[in-house]
Amino acid sequence: MKIHRIAALSLSLVLAFSLAACGQGASSASSASSSAASSAAAESKTEEQLLAEENEILSANDALWEKVFSSMDKNVTETTISANYGDFLLSAVEKAKDQFSDEEYKTLTADAEKIRAIEEQIAALAPAEDAASSAAAQGNAFPKFEGSDLEGNPVDNSLFAGNAFTVVNFWFNGCKPCVEELDDLNALNEKVKAQGGEVIGINTETLDGNQQGIDAAKKLLETTGASYRNIYFASGSEAGKFALNIMAFPTTYVFDRDGNVVGQPLLGGIDKEENLAALAARSEACRTEIAAIRKAKTDSQTAITQKEQAIREATEKRLACQQKETEALAKARTASDSREEMGREMARLAERKAAAESEYDATAAKLWDEYQLTVSQAEELCVEFDSLPALRAQVADLRNQIRALGNVNVSAIEEYQEVRERYDALSAQVADVEGSRNELTRMIASLSGQMKEIFTDSFRAINENFGRVFTELFGGGEASLVLEDESDVLSCGIGIRVAPPGKVIKNLEALSGGEQALVAISIYFAILAVNPAPFCILDEIEAALDDANVVRFAQYLRRVSDKTQFIVITHRRGTMEAANVLYGVTMQEDGVSKLLKLDLEQVDATLVS
Repeated sequence: MKIHRIAALSLSLVLAFSLAACGQGASSASSASSSAASSAAAESKTEEQLLAEENEILSANDALWEKVFSSMDKNVTETTISANYGDFLLSAVEKAKDQFSDEEYKTLTADAEKIRAIEEQIAALAPAEDAASSAAAQGNAFPKFEGSDLEGNPVDNSLFAGNAFTVVNFWFNGCKPCVEELDDLNALNEKVKAQGGEVIGINTETLDGNQQGIDAAKKLLETTGASYRNIYFASGSEAGKFALNIMAFPTTYVFDRDGNVVGQPLLGGIDKEENLAALAARSEACRTEIAAIRKAKTDSQTAITQKEQAIREATEKRLACQQKETEALAKARTASDSREEMGREMARLAERKAAAESEYDATAAKLWDEYQLTVSQAEELCVEFDSLPALRAQVADLRNQIRALGNVNVSAIEEYQEVRERYDALSAQVADVEGSRNELTRMIASLSGQMKEIFTDSFRAINENFGRVFTELFGGGEASLVLEDESDVLSCGIGIRVAPPGKVIKNLEALSGGEQALVAISIYFAILAVNPAPFCILDEIEAALDDANVVRFAQYLRRVSDKTQFIVITHRRGTMEAANVLYGVTMQEDGVSKLLKLDLEQVDATLVS
């Protein structure tokens, strides 16, 4: 069963896996978190949830498991990985038993037993899917792909066709044996290049263009002096699934020009003698196959040369016969062309004759229609001329002069009389409109003067009240309103200058939200002092004030309530304490609202239906 655990573990646990020969693939498909309870039935959990439970078990004692993994043999076989992972862990704990206390040994053994039970549940979930994944990992050809190398250059399956054979090494950054053999792979690349091959690296942490994984891989390659090409592609592609189904790292494949697998994959580092021997044998087999292909190519080229010579001789004979046939056809074509040319000339002359006859008939008809002359009469009146275009221009000029004279209008006098009457009526209307406009202009000027006077007086009174109200609400300070252009009081802006006690303010934005609200309240009360209203509703205008300013606001409201009756909508306690009567809405029963009245002067609360 192919199990992907590394991506879900912490960094320390990843390093521990890498020390254990990287037997489990770093898969981006594993779950990043686990929320399933360990006591749930296996039938109700997915493989991802069960794997997450394993990751939680390992993470709970990651320091102990790191010591276990550090003591493992780095060359993990595929048979070992395919077995129950719990048995694998129990074997590893038993081998490292001397490194732990009795309590630590019991803890590790219990964790391994839990993982073995979970592995049995996973094995019972989807054996068909597991078999399919195993078959995909052991395919005979590398899937088609489109990706890039670590420098961002595009690559695809054509890289196999460009090499006599290609050695592909699967690794990842956290795999210590993988990193240790990078220099060996670089040296191997130089050898196989001389044989027409190439070594390619595929780092599973760089799939999907993961920049963090790419930067780490480039740094490792640079540190070890390895310069052979590494590539990546989408993890969701068939090639990505192929790479993610690799279970032992490092793993090395050999592919031919068509991307087909040569032999069995090499598990573990290439520094193993059996892996080096297998790789050398496959390289020799590839070289032998290349030599056979080159010999077959040479034999084929010789046969092709002979066939081409025979084809050239037959072609020369065929061309000679075709040349004679072409000459005969050319003579026949020349005679046919001459005959067709004569026929076309006869047809053209016939058309010209018909056109001349039609033009003659049209000219005779025009003479009669326009001038009432027959052809014989026109011949008698005909005069000689030197240029036909000049004569036509003269005729056109005479026609234009005649046309310019126009028609005689016998009703011109009556039309003039009508136009004159309409003109006089419109002129009278224009004069009336002009007079109305002048009168309106005069009235506007008069009203503007009155408006300026009224506005100036009101502004002066509001300004005085603003300074007084500001001082009362702020407990000191100064405030005033300033016209930005006193020459145009009706259109200019109004500036607000305030100086709270102990502060020098150059811009209103320097005030806090509560101070800005109190300035606005001061302006409102200043306007209300100039033109008191008998009735006023205030809707939470003191909401932004602090408690001290709420008290000042409520006290001022009480002082001016003799001239104006105020209804205040508020949630502030200071305002409610200063009110004469409180009205509130209560819901003693669900869905039934009632209005509550509280007379603070008599302290009597009643419900108002």
